[in-house]
Amino acid sequence: MPTDGSDLRNLFFNRNHSKQIEISGENRWVRNLRVKPLFEDGDIAINVPDSGHKTEYHTKTKSGISVGSSTTDLSIVGLEFSFKYARLKTELRKGKQYVSTLRLAQQGEVPPLVYQSDARYKENTLARFISRQVMYDPQLVDEMLNSKQKDVIVEFLRKFEPKTVDVRITLDRIIAVDIGLDSFLPVNHLGGGPGRMLTILSGLYGTRTGILIIDEVENGFHVSSITELWRMILEHSRITNTQVFVTTHSRDVLEGLNDVLVGEQDSVACYWLSKLDSDQIKAYRYSPLELAGALDANIDIRH
Repeated sequence: MPTDGSDLRNLFFNRNHSKQIEISGENRWVRNLRVKPLFEDGDIAINVPDSGHKTEYHTKTKSGISVGSSTTDLSIVGLEFSFKYARLKTELRKGKQYVSTLRLAQQGEVPPLVYQSDARYKENTLARFISRQVMYDPQLVDEMLNSKQKDVIVEFLRKFEPKTVDVRITLDRIIAVDIGLDSFLPVNHLGGGPGRMLTILSGLYGTRTGILIIDEVENGFHVSSITELWRMILEHSRITNTQVFVTTHSRDVLEGLNDVLVGEQDSVACYWLSKLDSDQIKAYRYSPLELAGALDANIDIRH
């Protein structure tokens, strides 16, 4: 989805980069993903603990190698993804490794993010990420309109403005709606909810059979519309065969999900991410029934 790079920097703002992000999972294969930030000058910050167990950061610069004890002043310009997989956990160390990068383009360049994939690795699954700041992509909305999905868009816009009868994209790529006035109105004149809803809805249709990740899904929505938001996500994720991952810190979001989970026992699960004493993060799974029980018992599983 569109971004000017601020989303990437916000995700890693004031983070301690002495410990890399590492995600592991086991199914038919054992998979491991490590994520490193890329700093200014386009080189990786290498974490090197010395004998005193203090972490130093070595970065390549135009004048050579610089060493410091903090990276908080360095500007993140991208991410490096190091991916391994193997049949068995004991074989992972010797498993195939693939390295890809995601970099911010120079100011004014299009697209604003440049992805370079390891040429040896082929991935056929499309994935999109919607940050808490990103608004709709006119191209994805246009694709929905061209595939005769206008009625779907109008239906959900009516949940925010019941007088909505039409929607179109203007020549300057603005989404405009007809609510019975003398002219079309930009959708953002209806508030933050409609634009955010279009972002998620068009993201689902633009990621058919793929994966959609939505950060802080409640952003832009009034609490009274959270239940309808979940109905939209569940219904249209099925229609588009899209797997959706949602993050939230809001109890209202969890309660709204719980309200619409009748008959969804096998298609939805919640995960509480807990930080262990070892500084690792462990995921605890909650089925719909377990989520309902936790909410009834007033157990806080947001963090």
